[in-house]
Amino acid sequence: DGGAGCFATFATIVRSLCQPLRTQLVDPNVAVVKEACSVIGGLATTLGDALDEMAGELLPSLLQLVGNSTEEVSLAGGHCIHTILSYTRHRPLTLSILTASRDRKKLCMRLHAAKFL
Repeated sequence: DGGAGCFATFATIVRSLCQPLRTQLVDPNVAVVKEACSVIGGLATTLGDALDEMAGELLPSLLQLVGNSTEEVSLAGGHCIHTILSYTRHRPLTLSILTASRDRKKLCMRLHAAKFL
């Protein structure tokens, strides 16, 4: 593989990006949200299980995107969650998805949660 992901400290350094990425996920500009989702997906593929904790913190914001009325934002959020679930451990994230979908009144949110699981 190679690259920065091979260094043990890289995941720790990336963790400092959690709050800025969360801010970008709620940005009104669609391009900013899509790029943030792309970066998070790239980090998931590179870091794998090392991204678990950060993914858990970003998941509520990503679930909000899935219920967004803008199709581009909704698709980007859904793809990002799918990528995270594909490359990280499922247990902590699965619980977060179940809890979030239980509290959602929108049918589309519950359907997406079922699809992710």
